[in-house]
Amino acid sequence: MIKLHSKHDVAHGWLQVPMKLINRLNIADKISTFSYKAGGYAFLEEDCDWETFHRAMEQKGLTYSVEPEIVDGESIVRSYASFTSN
Repeated sequence: MIKLHSKHDVAHGWLQVPMKLINRLNIADKISTFSYKAGGYAFLEEDCDWETFHRAMEQKGLTYSVEPEIVDGESIVRSYASFTSN
């Protein structure tokens, strides 16, 4: 089981995933620019990209747990660079 963290603010949420895992799952080209990238992590937006990640994990037979972090106001994730596959 892989332990991951999610980040949530009053309006949205993201799953923090190491880029090594994104690359292992070969899904970088499927992640939208509504997600973010910083410090060797992808922050997958909850409405679409998180589901893409979830399906890829299931296909590989991998499981994960999520520890949520909720902040009042705006999450720092919003200040990160938009996700790009390169």
